[in-house]
Amino acid sequence: MTPSRMKENFELFDFELGTDDMGAITALDRGEDGRTGPNPDTFAYVPS
Repeated sequence: MTPSRMKENFELFDFELGTDDMGAITALDRGEDGRTGPNPDTFAYVPS
């Protein structure tokens, strides 16, 4: 890993989401009907 690559990686966080962007992301939520896996709030998986 080079210093220039590290700088490039940190630039990932150099952006902002506007109101329209946040609205588009929120519109993707289909609630429980859109879930394809277990509910992470109630999933009780304990690895062995």
